[in-house]
Amino acid sequence: MGKEEMWGCIYTRCTFVYLFDLYVCDYPMKFVHLHTHSHYSLLDGLAKIDDLIDRAKELGMEALALTDHGNLYGAVEFYVKAKKAGIKPLLGLEAYVAKGSRLDRQLVKDESTGTGKKAKENYNHLTLICENETGWKNLLKLSSSSHLEGFYYKPRIDREILNQWHEGLIALSGCLGGEIAQFCVQGRMEEAEATAREYLSIFGKDNFFIEIWHLPHIPDAAIAVKGLKEIAKKLNIPMVATKDIHYARPEDAQYQDILLAVQTGNTVNDANRMSMMDENYAMNSAEEMASWFPDVPEVIENTNKIAERCNVTLELDEFEAIHLVDYIAMDVKAPLEKYSMVANVPVDCKKIEESINIIKNSGIRHEFRTTVLKSMLTDRDLAKIKNISSGAKLKLQKCNEEFLIPVV
Repeated sequence: MGKEEMWGCIYTRCTFVYLFDLYVCDYPMKFVHLHTHSHYSLLDGLAKIDDLIDRAKELGMEALALTDHGNLYGAVEFYVKAKKAGIKPLLGLEAYVAKGSRLDRQLVKDESTGTGKKAKENYNHLTLICENETGWKNLLKLSSSSHLEGFYYKPRIDREILNQWHEGLIALSGCLGGEIAQFCVQGRMEEAEATAREYLSIFGKDNFFIEIWHLPHIPDAAIAVKGLKEIAKKLNIPMVATKDIHYARPEDAQYQDILLAVQTGNTVNDANRMSMMDENYAMNSAEEMASWFPDVPEVIENTNKIAERCNVTLELDEFEAIHLVDYIAMDVKAPLEKYSMVANVPVDCKKIEESINIIKNSGIRHEFRTTVLKSMLTDRDLAKIKNISSGAKLKLQKCNEEFLIPVV
């Protein structure tokens, strides 16, 4: 038996043992969806956060990632609800990476026609997941920069800020719209390999993974996956299986299709519009995911390894106690020197004046209508107020009602 035949037999046996354990032995299959869109992927994802969590619970998932398109709008809601449901939340996003600079706002030459097309197509996808609090802070910076500096049809980042704010992040190569995948589809394998090496250099060899998917009805997907596997093997990059979830259950596909029609300004009867009905983008079970990748079983296990590595704690219950009258003073029609008596604590009147002037000069219409109630003096009630404050630090000062000055 030759060397190649020997290794072929070993590989076949290992695959058989894996599938035997999966389908014959009574072991619960574990898998984590690392590429998931909610309705915060605006006019693209259908599922509400609750729908995704309910479906994950139904399938016995222990962890789940949220990776909406270019934003973190649903991150806190997802974190809180997943924790409550007993599911480990993995916070991330599917970033739009500009092919050049995020600051570019130019037309891109179309090689086939010689004409220009708008730069709204001048980006690729990249999946980013937070491993720790440092990664979360860096993801916030990337997201903010994409909206404040890189927004041109889409909120875009680029390699410059990825190099600056990559620490604590795990990157996946993205969906079929990923840069490496697109090079593979176009047969530009040298550029695909060079891009993979570049991302390896940015994130580090333990923090960059190749995504592969099961999209049997999309011819380009098979071409891309073949190329991605070759690059992963050549550069020794670990692979993960992802689903690119856009709705929770298969029967939701028709409703997501209507959502896409709204996004593109078409009717559902328009045959030439963008649609995702050719494939299933629902959340699948671990067993279904494993059945699609029998030749590379490690792509299932690697999702669990990533989930184990990711541990982010958001401090959402932090109260900052300061000796300032933050809501009482705005109600009381009294000289500043009387504020101290109102709150029954020493008061820095200069800070109050400064705060009021900032609000007045902001140009924002404002009105202060607050009432001090006994029922709002408990920590539980303060927590209710904090939940309305969009995650900002809450600065409230309890007061002694006996010293309130009547409003004139």
